[in-house]
Amino acid sequence: MSGKSVGVIIPIYNTSKYLDKCLNYIYSQTYQNIKIMLINDGSTDKKVDEVMEDYANYDDYIEANHPTSIENYNLQNKIIISNKI
Repeated sequence: MSGKSVGVIIPIYNTSKYLDKCLNYIYSQTYQNIKIMLINDGSTDKKVDEVMEDYANYDDYIEANHPTSIENYNLQNKIIISNKI
């Protein structure tokens, strides 16, 4: 893939029933040079981790992160490192 890359950060909190729809919408876009970062923001919905891992295992451009909370996660450094697609 050539051209500029696009990073999509998706914070997730108790929304497993919407996560499939969200990711399928992103996949349906015509621009393909993307990196998707899924971040579980302390969700109590147990299915969230399962859905996140299923998608991360399906595609190398999806990364699943399970920090304790997004406030304690060094997101800025993670984005800088992940921006090297």
